[in-house]
Amino acid sequence: MNAEGQTAVSAPWIVFSIVSENFGDTLCGPAEETDSVQVDVYAKSPDEARAIREMVQNALAPLNFTQLNRTNGYESETGLYRAMLEIQNQQ
Repeated sequence: MNAEGQTAVSAPWIVFSIVSENFGDTLCGPAEETDSVQVDVYAKSPDEARAIREMVQNALAPLNFTQLNRTNGYESETGLYRAMLEIQNQQ
């Protein structure tokens, strides 16, 4: 953010967040691991945000995620469109 409280970077941009890492244990030792990742794409148009989200999804495909959710929205504070990707991977 700059001194005026506005973003200092021009759209589009991508934010990657590791939401959770859950580890299962058994009497014999470690079991499964479930990871959740959230990707937020911010852009000046909904089409641009979705297209970038699609590129991100293709780039993350080698992770072999077990669940995928897509959400779209509009951020009125910034005037940007948001395309969100939530993925979970269980190993």
